[in-house]
Amino acid sequence: MPGMPSDQPGITEFNENCVGSPREYEESSYRNTAVVRLSPRGRALVPLLGSFVAEAVKRTAGKPDRKGWVRCTLPLESSEHGVRELMRLGADVKVVSPPEVRKHLAEALRDALKHYGR
Repeated sequence: MPGMPSDQPGITEFNENCVGSPREYEESSYRNTAVVRLSPRGRALVPLLGSFVAEAVKRTAGKPDRKGWVRCTLPLESSEHGVRELMRLGADVKVVSPPEVRKHLAEALRDALKHYGR
């Protein structure tokens, strides 16, 4: 149809080259992982990070401790993006490993606190 996006140069070629499902895209995007501990509230917040991450938490979560915290593995796109995603969980996530994600998260939290006089 005239005026439709598929009539625009480059769009048709792009659409023809796009192969795979959103799930395949997610699987190829999340190349890193972090072992974390999540509080019960943290587990409730995990869907904010997307269904792929939520499913990984369900699949890898261990038995809750006395306070309801579980150890699990979260997929991360990259260390930098992963830190931003982890910050969405606030005090309801504790990074166990890898050390570089733990370090970057601590640095990001310290930087955020500077805005509040700490």
